[in-house]
Amino acid sequence: MRLVKIGEPIWSPEGRLVAKRQIRTSAVRRSAILRRDNYVCTSCGVSAGEPHLDAQNLLARLSVRHLVSLAEGGTDRPENLVTICDRCNLGEVSIPSVNREEVARQIQDLSTQHKTVLLAWMARGERTPSPLDRAWAMFRHLDPDGRKEVVRVLAEAIERLAGEDATT
Repeated sequence: MRLVKIGEPIWSPEGRLVAKRQIRTSAVRRSAILRRDNYVCTSCGVSAGEPHLDAQNLLARLSVRHLVSLAEGGTDRPENLVTICDRCNLGEVSIPSVNREEVARQIQDLSTQHKTVLLAWMARGERTPSPLDRAWAMFRHLDPDGRKEVVRVLAEAIERLAGEDATT
C-alpha cells in the first residue's frame, strides 16, 4: 500500500485505478525514451545542461512526459512518451512573448538551407536534431574517461585528415 493522496478512495475499484494511473514511468523506460529522442527536447531541441536560447542563465533539464496524460486515458507505452525540457513542459505561459517582427528578422537572416530545415520543423511541430546535435548530446552523457577518449580519437582523425589534405 502507498499513500497516493490524502482523501483518495483507494479502497474502491475506481480509487485503485486512479492510484495505478499515477505510478511514474520506470527509470528503464525513461532512459529508453531519452535515448530514442537523442537526449534533446523534442519541442525546442535543447540538450540537458545547455542554456536555453531565450534565457542563457537557465540550464535545461530534460524529463519524459506523456503526450496524453494517464488521467485522460493515455498509456505508458513508448509512443505516448516524449522527451521535453523544463521550459517547454511548463508551456508558453511562462515563456516571455516574442515580437513577430523579431522572429521574421531572425528567419530572414538564415541561409536557404536553414530556412528549409526550419520550415520542416514548423510543419512537424518539433525540432529534429541534426547528426551533429545528436553526437554532441550523446557526448555530453559520457563519463569523463569516455569523453577524454572520444576527444582523443576525434583529434587524431582530424590530424590524419589534415595531413592527407596537405599531401594532395
